[in-house]
Parts: sequence; C-alpha cells; structure tokens
Amino acid sequence: MKLLPISIFLLCFPILSYADNTGDKNIVQEEIQNTKIKPYASLKIGYSNVGIKISEPTNKSFTNNTFSFNPAIGLQFDDKLLETFSFRVEAEYLRNTSGDSSNWTIQRRWQTGITPPYTNHYETRKASINTNIEGLLLNTYADFDVMQIISPYVVFGLGYGKLEQENQLIVDTFHDSPVVNSDSTEYVTYSEKHSKYNMFWQIGLGVSFDVTEKLSLNAEYRHINYGSLKLYDLEYKYIANQFLVGAKYLF
Repeated sequence: MKLLPISIFLLCFPILSYADNTGDKNIVQEEIQNTKIKPYASLKIGYSNVGIKISEPTNKSFTNNTFSFNPAIGLQFDDKLLETFSFRVEAEYLRNTSGDSSNWTIQRRWQTGITPPYTNHYETRKASINTNIEGLLLNTYADFDVMQIISPYVVFGLGYGKLEQENQLIVDTFHDSPVVNSDSTEYVTYSEKHSKYNMFWQIGLGVSFDVTEKLSLNAEYRHINYGSLKLYDLEYKYIANQFLVGAKYLF
C-alpha cells in the first residue's frame, strides 16, 4: 500500500511539471522550429596558382597554374535568432591538375681539353615541374546576411590528400665547332613522378548571390597549404592561391 501514493506521485509529476513549465517549453519548441537544417550540394571550378619553393642549397621558387574542380555536399544551419549570422559545414572533394608547367633552362660550358675545333663543350638542361593534387576537405563556413540577396562569408577547412609532382628533364649537348657538320648533338629525355599523402589546410573568403530561395552563385578566394614533398635531399613546399566560382543548391 505504501507504493500506491508513490506510484500516483510519479505518474502525476510529469503532468504537473509540464503545466508549470508550459511557457518555457513553448519557447524551446519555437527555437527548434526557427532553427532549420538544410542539406545542399555545390560545385566550384576555377584557377589555382601553386607556388613551389625548394629548400637550400637550391633555394628556388616556381609556380604552376592548375585547373581546380571542387564538388561538395553539406548542411546549412539557418537560425532566425541570429538575424545576421548563419553557418554551414561540408565535405568537399578537391582536385587540381597542372595546366601550365614550371620551366627553366640551365646552360653550362667547360673546356674539353681537345685541340680546336672541339675546344668547348656546351650543355643545355631544360626542366619542367607538373603538380597534381587531390584530396578531401572538411570545411566550416560563416555566412553574414548583411544585404537581402548578397552574403559575404569566410571559410576554414582541414583535409587529407595526395600530392604528386612530375619532373621532366631534357638535356641537349653539343661540341662547339666552326664546321657545322662536325657538331655532335645528343638529346636525353628523363621523366619521374613522386607522390605523398599530406594534411591540407585552407582559409578563404567569398561572396554569395541568391538567385532563388534554393539556388545561389558564389565567388571565392582561398589560401591553401598542401604541405611538403621530399625528393632526394631537397624539400619542396606547396602553397596555393585559388580563385573559384560556383553554385550552391539547397534541397
């Protein structure tokens, strides 16, 4: 019998508690309704200028112009309680393919020790670097609704992917001679690829233009660090400035 009053109290307590806190629960329900989570898909394409810096003793710097292709899926969190601010998270696939190689030429001359006409020996080395990068990034965006259809935003992302460098070397050697037919010419072509999986990070800013309630266009700048790749005794560091345009569709 002692359990009966306790059982009645346990059954009635949630009802009494709900009656006392109806106002608070209405506020919570209203906040939940005002906060909307919308899935979306986006696609960005653009131009990326990849800077390649080689460590000492070479201490050279080169650049590659690459084509960027970046599809993504994500979630947009719209909160009406924050009138001018919203955020979103996304998973983005990144792929940069070299469209413009870094080229340089080195010329050397030395004494052959042979009597004329083959007094000097010349060597010309022509080299090029191509970079290909692909990976997966997890991005966080902060969107600022400062105007009706225009929203500037900032983005920060971390990722992991494959960094690949292809080196091509062409050597053209010949002996200097006043008799053209006596010149000796040799062409040697050498190519090699090196790759490594690295952590990536990026930071950027952009602006979004609402075309409809679901479709928006955007333009974006990013600064991306792809890490480094060690080849023999030299370290190559890769940092890119990327310019993208694209579209986002809310479901």
